[in-house]
Amino acid sequence: MQLRSVEFSNGLLAVIVISLMLVTSISIAVLSGDEDAQSSISDLNSGSVDYTAGLTADLSLLRNISYKGEMIPVILHVDVLDGYAYVDTLSVAIRSEVYDKEAVQNVFVNETLAPGSYELALELSPSFYDKSFLALNFGNYQFLNFSISFEQRRQTLVLSDIFDYTIEIIPYESVNQANKLNWTTIITSNEISVSNNNITLISDGTGDTVMMTEIITAGYTSVDYLITGAVNSIVELSIGDAVSSSNNGSIPIGVLTENTNITIMANLTNSETVIISLGINTRKNVIFTVSANNYWTGLSSDSLIFQNPAYYINQVSRRYERTFNISFMEVAEFHFNKRSGTNLFDLIADAKSQAAKSLDLFNSTWTADTGPMIENDGADIMYIFTNTTMDHLGVVIGSYGGAYNMAVNARGSKFQGDYRLPSSFADNLLQHESSHIFGAYDRWTYNEDPSVMTKSMPEDVYYDIVTSQFWLLKTNWLEVDIQIMIRESTVFLPN
Repeated sequence: MQLRSVEFSNGLLAVIVISLMLVTSISIAVLSGDEDAQSSISDLNSGSVDYTAGLTADLSLLRNISYKGEMIPVILHVDVLDGYAYVDTLSVAIRSEVYDKEAVQNVFVNETLAPGSYELALELSPSFYDKSFLALNFGNYQFLNFSISFEQRRQTLVLSDIFDYTIEIIPYESVNQANKLNWTTIITSNEISVSNNNITLISDGTGDTVMMTEIITAGYTSVDYLITGAVNSIVELSIGDAVSSSNNGSIPIGVLTENTNITIMANLTNSETVIISLGINTRKNVIFTVSANNYWTGLSSDSLIFQNPAYYINQVSRRYERTFNISFMEVAEFHFNKRSGTNLFDLIADAKSQAAKSLDLFNSTWTADTGPMIENDGADIMYIFTNTTMDHLGVVIGSYGGAYNMAVNARGSKFQGDYRLPSSFADNLLQHESSHIFGAYDRWTYNEDPSVMTKSMPEDVYYDIVTSQFWLLKTNWLEVDIQIMIRESTVFLPN
């Protein structure tokens, strides 16, 4: 089933449902995966109108633990007793004790059902956005109630009741890919034993071994290795062009986006027993983003057409996934008006204020600090998008290695002239500014290799554009920035 796409604009959308007296009982079943923990409530509402058909509804949550950023699976059980029923919407309310807040999410079902029993597989987004805003970040959340709206014989009814159910949102687990490797022996005159992370080579005298395996990198990953027992023997571990330089170290492979070969080459002497221990760890991290939209997609005198913020967030998210195993997920978008002028701090203040109104935030403002703030109700980062020409194309609040959780992307800059951003550069601008949030530095093409962080000195701009070294044409990160960003991104994981 598809979720409704919701846009925040001057407050949250509300769903208006005509509620009539119920003519039949309602059975609410909540499944926790534990038979003894199952609870049900029935026969809570009844009434009479000029209406003879009947319907019952149960809601089941398939699990009580979910990883941050995952869709939450639910089953809507519907029994149509007679007549046809068009089931329109499932609405679920949730509460967070941490944020002291309740919010509602509507899932469009859009099913016409004949008499009979049905189990409709649905999904809840980690973003609840009706009546109030709540993003399911780490922690526990209590489901409060649900309702379904359906039409039967041109009547619209709402089934509802209150139930208790708690779901825990946890971080993605680290995956050690070394446990899943399938080694192929190319050459050997040694005895080989493979057990999980360890490869043991045993020689009766002098012998050679060449072994190979393949892994698929999914985000930033490094191979940690420890070689023991090699006193006179020579053992090398190679990954692509990188070769181990000692018996204990780490080889980064995260910037590769295809299958990666790992090769062990060993020459054993003096009847030595050598053990190669590997660790290939990677963990996914999801960053919840909020978009503050100041007429970003509107046409202006340059007549350039820009996509909505979510389009560019998705583009940049794919690059972060390939390199860092980090993905961005937009959990809300709201529109706001800015005061006149090009001052970036005024723009930021206006966005922070409107965020509080549109998302009903705790402190009546977006709380800007390093990393996610509890006052922002589960959101991690706010990206500001404006059509206006500002003092600079982009900016983050704070300093390198500790930027606040906000970044500005403007379609024009008055810095060193009056420059309007080509629409084809918008994704790279967002990538550049978001990289500052994770601690990456501005660098310069005159003394660094080209990357999305490597800007041009005024005298180098034309040459760098012609030679495709200009920062808004690049999507790669330098390895030094990758290492910084990996370290700083952990602020978005629970302690």
